[in-house]
Amino acid sequence: MFKLFWRGYLVLVMGKILSLAVGATILSFVVICKPEWLAENSFLSDFVSEQLLALLAVMMTITFASAANIHLVLNRIIANVFRDNIQDGHRRSEPARKEINEDVWLMFGGFVFVCISLLFKGGLDGELVLAIVHGVAVFVIFLYILVFYDIYRVVFRLAAVPGLTDAPPTPSAAPPQREGAQSDGGQSEQPKEPAS
Repeated sequence: MFKLFWRGYLVLVMGKILSLAVGATILSFVVICKPEWLAENSFLSDFVSEQLLALLAVMMTITFASAANIHLVLNRIIANVFRDNIQDGHRRSEPARKEINEDVWLMFGGFVFVCISLLFKGGLDGELVLAIVHGVAVFVIFLYILVFYDIYRVVFRLAAVPGLTDAPPTPSAAPPQREGAQSDGGQSEQPKEPAS
């Protein structure tokens, strides 16, 4: 089970890096060749402001909480699966923990990068500056979406691991009998409530 989990995770990581490289290449091409596409976009002109910072802050907060929860679930998996060798469990979970931490730091770095680029938008004029700032904003939103996908895919894979639910155990025995009551094996009729 652990091998399958990590193999799928590595494929996802390479997909994320490739997707970010392709996205950055496309946005760079647009900024250099057709900056007016980004600079004159009325939606981006209005959205790349404090509204973008608010959206990114909410997304980052949700993702930080999810990342913390993933670390807690990994600890629970290690405690359940690797009872005899906890160190081996920590060693095996280290790549996933590292990737989750990198995702969180990528989000934080993207947030800081957008904050800095918004300072340039407010302080400098020109079509190229606006195109660069809007391109950075689109890239960071794309980055956030990829990190969201990455982390929530891990969450759903961990949720599918058997034995990790917090549901109370189901009783295996019959409910306790009152003192002096005899059991007839469930054959007696249940008392009926009076009709009102």
